[in-house]
Amino acid sequence: MNLKPRILLVDDDTTALGLMCEILSEKDYRVDTSSSVDEAVEGLKSQHYHALITDLKMPGKTGIELLDYVVNTYPDIPVIMLTAYGTIPENLIESELFGYEKGAFTDAKVRTKGKLEIADGGTLFMDEINELPAKAQVALLRFLQDPEITPLGSPRRIALNVRVLVATNKDLKRLVRDRQFREDLYYRINVLPITLPPLRERREDIIPMAVWFLKRFCQEYNRRIFGFTREAERRLISYFWPGNIRELRNCIERAVIISRGTEIGPESLYLDTEDGNACDFSEVGIVPLKELQQRYIHWVLDSLGGNKTMKASRLGISVRGLRYKLHNEEAAD
Repeated sequence: MNLKPRILLVDDDTTALGLMCEILSEKDYRVDTSSSVDEAVEGLKSQHYHALITDLKMPGKTGIELLDYVVNTYPDIPVIMLTAYGTIPENLIESELFGYEKGAFTDAKVRTKGKLEIADGGTLFMDEINELPAKAQVALLRFLQDPEITPLGSPRRIALNVRVLVATNKDLKRLVRDRQFREDLYYRINVLPITLPPLRERREDIIPMAVWFLKRFCQEYNRRIFGFTREAERRLISYFWPGNIRELRNCIERAVIISRGTEIGPESLYLDTEDGNACDFSEVGIVPLKELQQRYIHWVLDSLGGNKTMKASRLGISVRGLRYKLHNEEAAD
């Protein structure tokens, strides 16, 4: 006879406990409840459970202590942790940037330097600056205006000499307009902007970068792979690369792991050909097809060096066909 799975629920909140018990019972689980860690331990000793669901914060012993006990004593029982409290605290980012004194918050056991203080006399690089929480944006702006920090829990102010570089893959101007990024911080960090075009706009870089990743991962995984087939190179160049260099890196790493030959073929790249041939026309808008064709031809002519034969070949037409299209454009003007 098949018995219904038995679950132990642990929570000091009787309302939450009753609600979860009702939900699981309706799903044909047998449910036992405990309101404390000690009570749950006694239940585990007397009954076999298929799973344990416990709250994180409870009076006395916590869900973490119960988790440790179950892992060491009943390692075959899966444990699900629940909590209504935020854990990874609001000032975590600030503590990482500015440091903190011993006792400034829970688990602050020793004085710890922040990233800015560690970088004193050098450069701090902050990637994905658009993800910085609003409170930390204010703190960073204050530091950029007046290069001093006050570690969390400290009355001291420390003067620093740090160059700050930031990067983002988002349109910060748009985020400013949408009130998702501080305008004053945007203008403070936008001193010398360097715009790196997406990979799809510099396809001449794709193969050299792919080869570099190939050598790196061959060394890391001890593989003897010496290059790409011509079809694989064609796929790499024609793919749209919405994930840019990170996607290319992951693509080559995966190919090195699964490839069994001395060359990587297209079957090891796992590139979606439909997505790979897609283009982003959101910035172009709706224009007549003839105008779009003319724009694209001129973009190819401006992007590629060499003679017209090579350019026509990349467009998939003859030199005569290229001349004809350009001549018709001049005649229309």
